[in-house]
Amino acid sequence: AVSQAINNSFTGDIIVLEMQAYGATGSGNDFVPAEYNLELWNLIKAATDAGIVVVAAAGNGAQNLDGSLYATYMSRGNSGAILVGAGTSDSNHNRISYSSYGTRVDVQGWGSSVFTSGYTTLPELANDFNQTYSNFSGTSSATAVVGGCVAVIQSYYHEQTGSYLTGIQINQILKATGIPQGTGVSGQIGPLPNMEAAFLYLDSIIGL
Repeated sequence: AVSQAINNSFTGDIIVLEMQAYGATGSGNDFVPAEYNLELWNLIKAATDAGIVVVAAAGNGAQNLDGSLYATYMSRGNSGAILVGAGTSDSNHNRISYSSYGTRVDVQGWGSSVFTSGYTTLPELANDFNQTYSNFSGTSSATAVVGGCVAVIQSYYHEQTGSYLTGIQINQILKATGIPQGTGVSGQIGPLPNMEAAFLYLDSIIGL
């Protein structure tokens, strides 16, 4: 599926990977980024090298990617994907305890208090199937939130310039303008995107 998505994408397109892989502890719940799998890392690297923007979940296994168990993974270098950790939905922006973390994790999104459509754990509105919602959480909801931010930034930049930003450039903008991670829980997951600040930054570099 990842390979097909890449093959059907072009420079400037965005691929969101709502995936995670089993980590190195063998516990069965040590979830880490999907790119921990070498085959997926190679596919993602090829995509980002081709100008495709990849946004991917960091995984819900509370794994320290800077730890010795992940030294081989980290030694591969940066795949170019924007890795997303799960933060709290309040103003503290702390890491949610089960989010994997480390210097490889770039930014955070809300890991709780997110609604999505498509399946029902909450009441249907007016008994209408098209108004069914569910709670969405973890690095999955966080990645969707950040993926939306990335799409809006890319769209705005393209509208203004006719060109596209690379994933590395978007990542730098999100980090430079984001709301800092809280200090209540250790382990880096990065800042929360601040779209107003990101747009002001874009305007400054475009010359608007």
